[in-house]
Amino acid sequence: MRAVVYHDADAVEEPGGLIGRYLRATGWDVVPVVRAAELPESERPMELSVHMGSDALPCDPACAELVDPERRAMRAALDAGVPVLGVCFGAQLLAEVLGGETGEAPIAEYGLHTHVSADDLCPPGPWVQSHRHTFTVPAGARELGHSAAGPQGLAWEGTARALGWQFHPEVLPETIRRWGREGEQWRSHADDVVAALLDEKAELAERSGRLIADAVTWLTGADA
Repeated sequence: MRAVVYHDADAVEEPGGLIGRYLRATGWDVVPVVRAAELPESERPMELSVHMGSDALPCDPACAELVDPERRAMRAALDAGVPVLGVCFGAQLLAEVLGGETGEAPIAEYGLHTHVSADDLCPPGPWVQSHRHTFTVPAGARELGHSAAGPQGLAWEGTARALGWQFHPEVLPETIRRWGREGEQWRSHADDVVAALLDEKAELAERSGRLIADAVTWLTGADA
């Protein structure tokens, strides 16, 4: 089985974080693809298309050079019956591809946050959040959870199954440390979040692993 993982050029940790780690551990061939104006042609079919976070806003014309190739790749995957998983920016892009809208969130969310859950595929958390953008849930999809910032998850069943999370169950401690070094919004949150990720009693990493496993099972139809 082959999974393609789209990510930003500065995401220097393991491709896909805990998502990529889970896929590799369960026998998937994980192919990382750095976002670019021209994406490489896939030499072999894939069974899962994964779209990671980014500071970009899908509807921003200034981001179109990098966003539009990935948008076309996501649309092609769904049309071909390939399941799609989107995280943060990836969830926003999924919403747009399915007919929803994206824009600035009424409030930004950084650090650990809980949300109101409507589905087991979007538990209340707390989860790592790192966003100032949001999306609307398109017709034909279902909202899986929400917070004051907007929807926190969406699921769609059409030509393929698709799932999007606004939060970050995949983050590794080294990712949070990088965000703390590079982003002013994260400087007051990074140490606490890293501690939670490393604290067995907090169960954050274990909870993330369970959710990722459940998501891949649902996306691939293994729950049928």
